[in-house]
Amino acid sequence: YKIIFFCPDSHIAADLNTLNNTGVGGGITSRLRVAHALANNGHEETFYTNCPQEGTIQNVKNKHFSQLKDIKTDIFIAASSGVSLDLGGLSSSVIEAKIKILMVHGPYLPDNTDIEFFDFIYILSTYVREIAEKQWNIDPKHFFVVYHGIAEENFVSTDLKRDPYSLVYLGHPSKGLDTAHKVFRILKEMDQRYQFHIYGSNLLWGEKEDLIPKENGLVYHGMVGQVELAHNLQGMGFSLNLQSIEEAFGLSVAESMRAGCIVIASRVGAFPEIIQNGYNGFLVAGDDREPQTQKYAASLITTLVQNTGFSGYIRRNAIRTPMTW
Repeated sequence: YKIIFFCPDSHIAADLNTLNNTGVGGGITSRLRVAHALANNGHEETFYTNCPQEGTIQNVKNKHFSQLKDIKTDIFIAASSGVSLDLGGLSSSVIEAKIKILMVHGPYLPDNTDIEFFDFIYILSTYVREIAEKQWNIDPKHFFVVYHGIAEENFVSTDLKRDPYSLVYLGHPSKGLDTAHKVFRILKEMDQRYQFHIYGSNLLWGEKEDLIPKENGLVYHGMVGQVELAHNLQGMGFSLNLQSIEEAFGLSVAESMRAGCIVIASRVGAFPEIIQNGYNGFLVAGDDREPQTQKYAASLITTLVQNTGFSGYIRRNAIRTPMTW
């Protein structure tokens, strides 16, 4: 099929090379992975986005979103997950397509979205679908749910030795970095072997980066490409995803699981769809900002570090959980 993917978000310029070598947020990651997965299946894929430069990368034609004019295609997909979250730019183009799909990245619709223009709404979790059915006043038969996948080619075999005392935080700081930091400090007081690795920053959302002050045992990596991240995760012990934000899916959780890095997450949003408590990860009840919740998470980690048989069981199950694109 001939497929056109359109995203007018302008806060970050990115393509597949940016994703693999520099790093971007989950919304951009998922759109790029979907586009390339379709192209890898033999479809003719053109992506109108905020690309660093126009050209073809691994069978996907990249064009700047301002170049979208009147088009005729088999499948048209539109999405927005940026700061503006706006699809108003579509109104200036005439789109002829056999199927028109709106890809949403959370429990909200982009501004200036003519919902009747689309035949289907592509939703990333049952959690978001349930919100959509209650709030969007759209016939549920137009929804379909597809979880985000992982790039299997990035998780190549490695002789990297896993350090059970290494904790990792992935993503934008607003999604629980402060809580993860406090859990690390609790553990560090009990055992000096614990280390805390931070990947990502405010740059994921096109904001100004806030540098993390130096601290014994804390390693700030900032933005890194997904190839390097996947490699490093395979040497990590635990991924901390304790947060109050209702997660629409959690791509970093899927990546951590595939790497065998045990996920400790709050019971919010779509996390319970991905994580089976005590089987492939752990769901922690309670407000992540409360000291008792943080102490419980720290206690859980120490138990798992000491019980290598059980933690190995969790890691093996986690590795088999995520689906590829």
